[in-house]
Amino acid sequence: MGFSFSVAGLLFPYHLGVADYLKEKQLIVQGTPLSGSSGGALAAALIALSFSGLDFENVLDTTQTAYTELRNSGKSARGRLGRMLTKELEEILPLDAA
Repeated sequence: MGFSFSVAGLLFPYHLGVADYLKEKQLIVQGTPLSGSSGGALAAALIALSFSGLDFENVLDTTQTAYTELRNSGKSARGRLGRMLTKELEEILPLDAA
């Protein structure tokens, strides 16, 4: 059985939470086929990287902090989400994740 995550945008934190739950329940294990589109692909990649040492709790915490700051800014996410995501990914991904 595999899992695919849909286009996410602002639902990206939801996808991460679902992926974390599926991993916790051992429905996603190392080698489980994962795919997605847009933010869903990013969620699939991050959960897969968690089997190679990526600190997934840090990913969840970083995402929560970033989205809280985005929400509290009172401004639209339009045009800002990509920059925010790039900054956060550069901080949490290993250098050889490309």
